[in-house]
Amino acid sequence: MNLTNLSTAPLYRPPRRQSLCLFDPPQREVSWASTVQLHRKEEIEQALQVLGRTIQFSEKHILEALSCQNRPLVQALFQKISPIDTATVEATVLSLGVRFFLELADNHPQKCIPHYPEALRVAVSHNKTDALPRLLARVSPTFVLSYRYLGGDTLFHLAARKGYEVALRALLNHVNDRIRVNQIRNRQRLTPLDLAALSQATGTVQLLYRRGIDRITLSTDAVTLLPIEIRTLLSRSFAKSLSGYNQDIKEHVLSILLGIPSPTPSLETHYTVG
Repeated sequence: MNLTNLSTAPLYRPPRRQSLCLFDPPQREVSWASTVQLHRKEEIEQALQVLGRTIQFSEKHILEALSCQNRPLVQALFQKISPIDTATVEATVLSLGVRFFLELADNHPQKCIPHYPEALRVAVSHNKTDALPRLLARVSPTFVLSYRYLGGDTLFHLAARKGYEVALRALLNHVNDRIRVNQIRNRQRLTPLDLAALSQATGTVQLLYRRGIDRITLSTDAVTLLPIEIRTLLSRSFAKSLSGYNQDIKEHVLSILLGIPSPTPSLETHYTVG
C-alpha cells in the first residue's frame, strides 16, 4: 500500500441526510376576515401588503373595521385609500369619536381637512363632545356662524334642536359672545333660540340667555309650546334685560313669552326717548 497516495486522497464525506419532513411547514393563510381580527400594527401592515396583491381596498373595508372597533386597522386603511368620502367620515366619528378623527387628521391632513364640516355636523348633532373644542379650534368663528347644512341650519341650530347643552356651550365659547347668534335663521325662519324652546330643553334656553344673546327673536309659535315654568323663567330674564326699552315693548315681549295676546307696538316706540 502506498501511503503517499492516501495523503492526497479526498476525504470521505457521508451523504447528507434527507429531512424526514416531506412537506413545507404550513403557512397561515391571509384573508380579510383574519385581518380584521388583528390588532398589532406590524401584523396588520404585513397582512394588508399581502391582501393588496389581490384586492383593492375601499371605504367598505374601513366601515367593516369600524364595526369591529379596530383602530389600528382603520388608521392603516386611511393611509391606503384615497379619497375618503363623507359617509366614511361620519361613520368614523360616530364609531370612534372626535378624538380619533383628529388623530387621523394629523396623520392625513389632505384627506381629512376637507371633511371638517361633516365631522362637526356629526359631532354636534350626535352629541359627540369628547374633543369638540379641539375640532372647533381648527375652524374659524365665522365658519361656525355661517356654514349652512341641510335646511339652512347652522351648528347652533343643530345643537339647539336636540337640546345638547354641552355642544352648544362649546360653540358659544368658540365665537364672540357679542355676536347675536339668534339673528341667524334657517329656511323655516327659525332661530337657535326658537329650536331650543321647541325642544323644551331648559338648559339650552338658559344657556342662550346667560350669554347675552338677542332675546327678542323668540317666535310666538315657539313660546306657546313651552311649559309654564320655562315661560315664567324666560319672562323674568326678559324683565331684567329690557331696561333700554319703554313700557309698551316690555309688555309686548312679556306677553309673547307668557302666551297672552297683545297688540304689537309701533316701531316708533321701541326705545325710550332719552
